[in-house]
Amino acid sequence: MKKAIALVAFFLLLCGKSYSQENSKASTVLTSGKWRIASLRIGAEKETFSSNTESWLQFEKNGTYVMVMNANKKSGKWELERQGKVLMFKNEGSKDDFNIRKLTQSALEFTTVENAVEYTMVLER
Repeated sequence: MKKAIALVAFFLLLCGKSYSQENSKASTVLTSGKWRIASLRIGAEKETFSSNTESWLQFEKNGTYVMVMNANKKSGKWELERQGKVLMFKNEGSKDDFNIRKLTQSALEFTTVENAVEYTMVLER
C-alpha cells in the first residue's frame, strides 16, 4: 500500500512538472516579441492583413496583452491553460478561450468556436 501511495505521488509530481514545463515553453515563445496579425477567419470569411499594416498582438511576461487591429486597440490579460494548448484572454469582464493549433518561433495560430461559427487568427513574425 505504501508503494502504491508513493507511486501515485511520484506520478502526480511528474505530471505537474510536465505541465509547468509545457506552459513555460509556450509562454517563452509567446512573449519573445511582437506578433503581426496575418489573417483572421470568421466562418467562411477571411480577412488578410498586409505586412505593411499596423495590426499586431503583443504578449507581456506579466500576463497582459495589447492588440491593435485596423487602428482599434484592445488590451487585457492572458494566460495559458491545459499544458500550453489553450490561450485564454480576459478583458472587461469577458473570458475567451482559444485552442492553439500551431506555435513556433515564427508562427502562431489559434481558434475557437462560438455559436457554431469558427474564429481563427494567424500571426507571424
